[in-house]
Amino acid sequence: MTDSIYITKDRPVDEVSLESLKQRGIELIQQLSGNRWTDYNLHDPGITVLEQVCYAITEMLYISRFGVVDLLSDSHGDIHLDQIGLYAPIQVFPTAPITEKDYRKIIYDQVPGVYNVWVNHYKHTGLFSIEMDIFSRFEGREKEICDKAREVFLKNRNLGEDILDVSILEMEGVELYAEIEVDDTLHVNNIVARIYFECAMLLFPGIAYSSYHGRKGEKSLDQILSGVALECGCIDDNQLQPKPKEIQMHEMFAAVQQIKGVVGINHLKLRRGDVFYVDRMPVEKNKSSLLILPKTVQDLTVKMTKGGKTLILDPKRINKYYQRLRASYFGLRNMMEDIENISTPIKGNVLSFGDYHSIQNHFPAVYGLLNAFPIGDKRFAETEQLRGYLLFFDRILANFFKQTEHLSSLFNISNTNNRTYYNDSLYSIPGIEGLLRCEHQESDINHFDRANRFLDFLLSLHGESFSENLLSQFNFYYSHLEVEEKLIERKQNFLKNIIPLNRDKASTLDYTQPLSEINSPAILQKIRLLLDIEDYEGKRYTDILRRYGMKLHDSSKSIPIKSYLNVSEEVDEKKYISNEVVDEKFLGIPLIGIPEVLSEEKEKELFDDIVFYRDGVLEVDFLINGVFLDNYRLGKLKNERDYVVVFKKPNDSEWLILHNYNKIKTAIEQINRLRYFLIKINRGSEGVTMIDNILLRPQEVLNTTQLTRFSHQVSFVFPNWSSRFSHIEFRKLVEETVQYNLPAHILPHFYWLEDKQIDKFQDLYHLWFELKRKDKNQKKLDEISREIVEILRKYDR
Repeated sequence: MTDSIYITKDRPVDEVSLESLKQRGIELIQQLSGNRWTDYNLHDPGITVLEQVCYAITEMLYISRFGVVDLLSDSHGDIHLDQIGLYAPIQVFPTAPITEKDYRKIIYDQVPGVYNVWVNHYKHTGLFSIEMDIFSRFEGREKEICDKAREVFLKNRNLGEDILDVSILEMEGVELYAEIEVDDTLHVNNIVARIYFECAMLLFPGIAYSSYHGRKGEKSLDQILSGVALECGCIDDNQLQPKPKEIQMHEMFAAVQQIKGVVGINHLKLRRGDVFYVDRMPVEKNKSSLLILPKTVQDLTVKMTKGGKTLILDPKRINKYYQRLRASYFGLRNMMEDIENISTPIKGNVLSFGDYHSIQNHFPAVYGLLNAFPIGDKRFAETEQLRGYLLFFDRILANFFKQTEHLSSLFNISNTNNRTYYNDSLYSIPGIEGLLRCEHQESDINHFDRANRFLDFLLSLHGESFSENLLSQFNFYYSHLEVEEKLIERKQNFLKNIIPLNRDKASTLDYTQPLSEINSPAILQKIRLLLDIEDYEGKRYTDILRRYGMKLHDSSKSIPIKSYLNVSEEVDEKKYISNEVVDEKFLGIPLIGIPEVLSEEKEKELFDDIVFYRDGVLEVDFLINGVFLDNYRLGKLKNERDYVVVFKKPNDSEWLILHNYNKIKTAIEQINRLRYFLIKINRGSEGVTMIDNILLRPQEVLNTTQLTRFSHQVSFVFPNWSSRFSHIEFRKLVEETVQYNLPAHILPHFYWLEDKQIDKFQDLYHLWFELKRKDKNQKKLDEISREIVEILRKYDR
């Protein structure tokens, strides 16, 4: 008996229905003014206002319940994922190669001619070797295949890894001897071909693809796309069996017995050379076993019987069907599969909110809000008061609809209009002109706060966060406004590159290719982004000093900086002013924007004019402290007509006179220009170079004990003289950031080198890299590697 269908009398309670919202509002009224306000009937004006507001809220709730896709779609119903920091499944789910199986898959996929491949990891060393079987038609192209396999591995290698050897296994011919009973005489040649094929797969296992699209009904999208993305299809892990060390004959018996048409096996054995193998056949270390098919009747070593009678076999038919089986097994090997459209395109419903329709349009005509009939001055004033009161509700409601309409713009990570708030003009409300004086504009403070919250939300969807303290805590170069703008810019860049930065975070550069922006480790790109380091592969950290004809001098080392002042010893003492005089008569210098950009020649002239060090000397302390305007003062000395600019490092007891100016404005502009110039030098000197220690190993070092000095270790080399990089706490932050983002099994080493040390290091590093890239003169490469190791060993932390 089926249950009757009926409409229940008990209506479910909707907590956000018009009735429930109105009831909640009345409850709040009773709590707040129950002693004064006691009439809650419909004719009460307050209840009328409450009812209209609750009605508008239900509209807000209705719109907010639309799907995210609908709210983020454009006028055509399309959603542009990359513009809002989201990405398609094909971009999110695949990973870079990590395991030996991943390397096997990607080498098999990208190297033509490979029949099977094994990637062997030397335990605890980070070193790998590659062994391959190739298709017979590629014989004679062994070097080409080995070079391509090495290229693919190095292009995809991870931190702390390197390749030792690539080889192709030698083929050994094996013959199959068998006597097998069948129940089908018509298809006996097909059965023999199937027997040869199954035995060949045990002797000489190959790798088969399956279609990504063909799995859509069997597995979820994240399961289909997990692991490395391949060009010809996906490869199951069960296809990647270890290289056989011996062939177990009972496995071959079982495989043949499963073939349709086979009734029994009288005997089955293998022959290699002059030796027959009945139980098991060992496979030599650097060899593979290839099953030989009969070409003529005389070559037949497999006997097929039915009812005790020997059946006649046709070797041509056997070979033809065998090739058909192989073609079916390896069918996807050379066919590209397009998986860009493997997921269903996201399509939303087009929503149009139009102009805001005020709640004032729904009030009864007696309230006079629609100017339905003439009213006197007093009543007009009362109506205007009510209209102004209702504007508070109208503003919230109208802005909600306008914000929702521009939701895709608010989350747009390429947002160039710098808007994080959209408001309706409200001029559609009748009679509003006399009440509105100006439109609301968002302030910079609110803009940056909202923009950061939008970007932080998008980052959190990827499990990432971006510390705002990284810039503000060590803000040596920017104004407050510039810090806010820089932070938003870096978060946007992070979201634009978040897929490769996270997918490839264990990957490193390909040392067979030139240093470039493309050939740069993801870990370095992420560190540079997080720490706001203007750097690129191959950058020389002292080049900016050479460009301006400068050299660094550290007065804490040997020669005092006074030796480089471009003044005589007699005048030298007059270049300093006491703290007391400066505190009494001098003022600080404000930060101003610089209207024009000077050429490099003019910048150098500015420096030489203000900072009178001779011989192109730039004192490290001045480079570090000259970016802070707090270290400058401006004022007049007794009996002097010009204004004097003085400078003092935090721990100095006297102020150094830099320059005289006849106008305050000129002095302020020039010192701000000097500050920007010093910031340029500081920023241009910053960077980081990373070396895989495993690549510095001498060629003769192969045993595990010796390799422990190089394995799973990475060296990070920084210049130590910039304003930020000389700060101990900032260095700690840098090292913590690197350690947090490195793979857990990699041990980092940090080196903060002086200009002369880093010059020598970078000279050696670039020479070493070129030798490594060209793979020539191993003796010279080992010699330079030892020199680099020696420089880093001598570093005094």
